[in-house]
Formats: sequence, C-alpha cells, structure tokens
Amino acid sequence: RSAAANPGTLAPLLSDRPSQNYDYNLGFKFDAGLVTDYFDRVRAGSTNPDSAAGVRRIPQSITADYTAKEDILAGYAQARFDLGATDVLVGLRVEKTDFEGSATSVALSGAQTPVTVDRDQTDFFPNLTLRHSFSDQLIGRFALTRAISRPDYTDIVPRVLETTDSGRTTVTRGNPDLKPTLSNNVDLGLEYYLRPLGVISANAFYKDLSNYRFTLVTDNVPYVTPTSTVAQVTEARNARDGHIAGVEFNWQQTFDFLPGWASGFGVFANYTLTDAEIKTSRAFAGRDTFALPGQSDETYNAALFYERYGFSARISYTHRGDFLEAIDATNPGKDLYVEGRGQLDFTTSYDFGNGVEVFGEAKNLTDSAGVRYYGVKERTYEYEKFGYNVFFGVRFKL
Repeated sequence: RSAAANPGTLAPLLSDRPSQNYDYNLGFKFDAGLVTDYFDRVRAGSTNPDSAAGVRRIPQSITADYTAKEDILAGYAQARFDLGATDVLVGLRVEKTDFEGSATSVALSGAQTPVTVDRDQTDFFPNLTLRHSFSDQLIGRFALTRAISRPDYTDIVPRVLETTDSGRTTVTRGNPDLKPTLSNNVDLGLEYYLRPLGVISANAFYKDLSNYRFTLVTDNVPYVTPTSTVAQVTEARNARDGHIAGVEFNWQQTFDFLPGWASGFGVFANYTLTDAEIKTSRAFAGRDTFALPGQSDETYNAALFYERYGFSARISYTHRGDFLEAIDATNPGKDLYVEGRGQLDFTTSYDFGNGVEVFGEAKNLTDSAGVRYYGVKERTYEYEKFGYNVFFGVRFKL
C-alpha cells in the first residue's frame, strides 16, 4: 500500500496483513512504516501529506544510533595500620580513561554529518580511612576520599536530535566537551551497635565538587531548518564548582528480645538532610548560583519487617523532596523542577524449606503521582499517574 493524500480517515495506513495473534482474527493492523511517514509529513506543517514529501522530521532510526567505547586502565596501592583501638587505611588509585564516540548529526532537511570525539585523561584518587573503637559497641569513622562520576554516553557523544512540531524546532545535542565530575569528600560518623542485633548511626559529610553536570535549556537559539530559524536547545554543561553538605541518621534493629513469634519483627529507618548548590562559569538570567540539580534537600525512608518460621514480609515507605532538573538560560520561571514524591511498597514470601518459595510484591500502593513543574508548583509541566503494581510467583531452587 501507499499513503495517498489525506482522505479524512486512516484507512489507507492499514496493512494488507490481518493481525491473527493466538489464532484470533483481530482485523487489519496499521503498517508502522506508512503511519510514520504520514505523521512525519503532517507534523512538518502541511495539510496535504503528499505536498510535504521533501520536509520530514528527523529520522529517529538514525539519530538514536551512536557508538561509544570507553577503556579504563586502573592500578592501586594501599596499606593498613593497626594502632590498637584505631585502624588506619591509606591508598591511592590511578585511572587512565580512553573514550571514543561517534554519531550522526542529521538536519531536518535530511543532511547527515558524521562526527567523532576522541579523548583520554588520567585521574588520581587518594584515600585515607580511620576506624576507632571507643568500646565494643561504639565505633567512630573518618574518611578523606576523592571520587569521579563520568558522563553518560548519550550526554557526551556528538549527536544532534532535531524534532519539529507546528513549526517549533527543539534540539537535544551531546556535548563532546563535557568533563567528568570530580568530588573531594570528607565523612565523619558514629555507630552504636545494639544487642542482640541492631545499629544506630549518625554521619556528617561534605563533598567539594568540580565540573558538576547540569542540563541547560536555551530558547531562541539561531538554528535554520526548513520550517524555522530558531530552536530550543537542550544540552548537558559543566558547572564551575559546587558542594554537598549534609547529615544522615540510621536506625536498624531486629526485636529478638520480644517473646515467641513477636521476635521476628524489625525496623529500618533513614533520614538525610542536605544543603547543596553549584556555581556556573557564566550567569544565566543574572544567576550563577543554583540548587544542585538532581539533589533533594530531604530524603527519608522507613520499613517494618517480619522474618520468622520461613515467612517474611516487609512494608516500606520512601520519600524524596523536590529537586531541580533543568536550568533555563533566560527565564528563571522556566527552570524545571521535579516535585517530591513518596511511595509505599509491600513484599512477602514463604519458604517451604524444600527449595520451593512463593512470593508476592506490591509497589506504589498509594498510587502517588509524578509531577514536574516550571518555577513554582502552580505551573505544572507534567502530571503522571503510574498506578500500582501487584505480582506474585514461585521460585524453585535445585
């Protein structure tokens, strides 16, 4: 079949082959190729698909493809010292990273340009860790470390994805100049071990960041296509520096001291409070200091569990606060945020003791929504309801 001029129906887009899955005749199905071709032309702004044959949106089968290769050669040395109640661990890790990526930049007109990026770097990661036993139950820890977070391939490969809708062009492009994020870390913590089985801990941490990655959205960038002269461009950038400072509290305990069947109960709880920000190399809409993208000020989770006589069950709740997802280069009111969200889950299982176990899981029991908004919560950008999932099964151990 071929897709002719718009007849007012989608009948010409049906395949000649009927859908007969599982021996049921479900009628003719849509031909994916014809549907894609039809809507490509319509989205280009023409009311007559045939007249827009030379103007198509970007071929996603090409732009979604890329090749990337990353080789990491690493070596390390470490030494451990036992100083009575204090254990000291010192070490150094060296990593040499070679990266090569290639992709095809495809313009809306169809012009294709292969682009390749090739680079290598060497990083050093020293480590100093101290563990001091104040008593059999009270342990103190201190650590100085350095860590690295490398960019995702999709952020660094030099590909350009263009789409158009009603004459408006949006571009998502990789940034071959994107650097890995480096972090110098200080951690200090106390752990108190409960008898017979449990622990309460408190930790403070500080991370000094360089080249932290963030997403920048820029409107009205000069960008010529068959249907527009400007585009909205989204790409990953590096901030100049930043930090994360915070405290974390944990409590985990099994209630073995309770009589009989009640001794199978236990709890787990965690609370983290952070202060985090980045500074950019240039100002965007008069701003060069932002909340750290992807980092919530507050996160917590708690669980009540039971394990006894082959039966186990756990009900847990997790929550994270709002966080910044993307920075708008020209309008603070269009900074994109993700609203805080909590989720209630339940899992259970029973082990028969002969290699057979039945289990069940239920996720997102409260059907909490995922919300993104611009600037303030009243300006909703996206509202998603995920529903809840319930599944169960049987495990066999041979």
